[in-house]
Amino acid sequence: MQHRTWLTATLALVLLVAAVPAVASTGELSHPLIQGDDADLRAWVAQYQSAPPVPVDAARQRALAGSTGTKSLLDLIPYDAVERNQGAVANCWVWTGTGIVEAAHTAGDRVRDRLSVQWFDSTYNGGSGASWAGNGGSLGEFVRFYNMQRIAVPWSNPNASYRDGQTWCRDNQRAWVPAGSVATEPHYDLLSIAEQRVSTRGIGDAAARANIKAVLDSNRAIYLALRLPDREAWSAFDSFWNTRPETAVFNLTPYNTRPWSSTAGGHTVLVVGYDDTDPANPYWLLLNSWGNGNGLRPHGTFRLSMNMPYDGYYQGSFAIPSSEWQTIAVRFPEGTGPTPTVTPVTPGFAGTWETESGLMTLAVSGTTVTGSYEDEQGRIAGILSADGRELTGTWSDAPSYAPPYDQGTLELTLSADGSSFQGNSYSADLQAQYYLSGRRVTASPSPTPTATSTPGACLRAFPASTRLPSDPDQDGKYEDVNGNSRTDFADVVLLFNNLEWCGTNQPCGSFDFNRNGRMDFGDVTRLYDQL
Repeated sequence: MQHRTWLTATLALVLLVAAVPAVASTGELSHPLIQGDDADLRAWVAQYQSAPPVPVDAARQRALAGSTGTKSLLDLIPYDAVERNQGAVANCWVWTGTGIVEAAHTAGDRVRDRLSVQWFDSTYNGGSGASWAGNGGSLGEFVRFYNMQRIAVPWSNPNASYRDGQTWCRDNQRAWVPAGSVATEPHYDLLSIAEQRVSTRGIGDAAARANIKAVLDSNRAIYLALRLPDREAWSAFDSFWNTRPETAVFNLTPYNTRPWSSTAGGHTVLVVGYDDTDPANPYWLLLNSWGNGNGLRPHGTFRLSMNMPYDGYYQGSFAIPSSEWQTIAVRFPEGTGPTPTVTPVTPGFAGTWETESGLMTLAVSGTTVTGSYEDEQGRIAGILSADGRELTGTWSDAPSYAPPYDQGTLELTLSADGSSFQGNSYSADLQAQYYLSGRRVTASPSPTPTATSTPGACLRAFPASTRLPSDPDQDGKYEDVNGNSRTDFADVVLLFNNLEWCGTNQPCGSFDFNRNGRMDFGDVTRLYDQL
């Protein structure tokens, strides 16, 4: 079910370029920033200033200002440091907001369940265009989205795990997974959700620190909008993240009052704790969405010095705040379990089907569909509509079962009598569309045609080669096309240049690398994939 769109005339050049690792430019950061124009900045700052403050008792504030201690909310947040990685897109604000909701769910309802960032990306503003989630946003926008949806989707739902960290998503300004492919059953209902501002500006550093500590002490995580004024400052932070251990401390003070430049930008992180027991080194504990820092940060965290200017700003067309601290007041209904899965009507998609991709077997559990098909050792994963007659999901092929070449999407509709289905499968870049149909197997199905020739039988040397092909790994496939006792790029080129000749002069089972029973361009690309 693969859909490759390479240009045949430039295959050799494309493969040669693909074989060379990409090297980041000297000034390139490991992760993107949220970069808006002057109007965006003013709007975000205005949103922050208009949010209602978190109420903090004056006596509590005074007590915290005069005391020291430690606090960590990490155990309230279900995450994997390696998987908590936004990748090539600027959706840090979604990760941060989601972390606040997860912590609230654990603290308030004792439900420790990772929530889907992918569902937000795929659904927010249609999942594509200049205003898609990967181009940045604010906590106010995050809260407005959830006020409209009123549900939170588990990460474990079909197609709800994160897939948008790819450069393709950044370059095409769209989510990798269509919204309709993400299962929203089961889900958690939201009773209420509201943005709140943690008062830190214009009240003095001691009071600001006390207010932040008071929120954390109440088991509420904090959304920190962190801004730096130029590429030099961001490069320093990038290096700090990727080369220093989790015990290192970053300080914003050196950058205070600098001019706001064209290379400036913002990033949001989740404040999950503090430690001010050492007066020489008090810090905030923050959870990032940049992975595990090349293994140096197994918890995905870093420390930010408390000795920072809480009224800090940068000189732009207006005074641009260097930090803004916010949180979310969120409540789930009584009863901690997710909504029950809807059971579709029958007859449904469960069963065995004859399709263009070989024999397909599907299993249905509630609204979740999983299965396999013979061609390319393929797999199916998807969800059903409420009536069980529409299947939306993904197809994936061996060997990687991953985009861009071995995964895409599909949409299938079941016939009224349940005896057949029809629909389309799409390439990962959504540029190719193929018809797909199935007929339910009610008796022993006809076997899917395969290559009838015996691998290795009657092999001949390829044109421009004097040696017979060989099978280095003894798997019945002759990857050493030119017979030089190794598998290399020359074998790919030789097979590409003689593909038609191979189909009529060689036992195709010996070179049918994608195992679809015929010689085609997929065999060339699969051979290249094996290099």
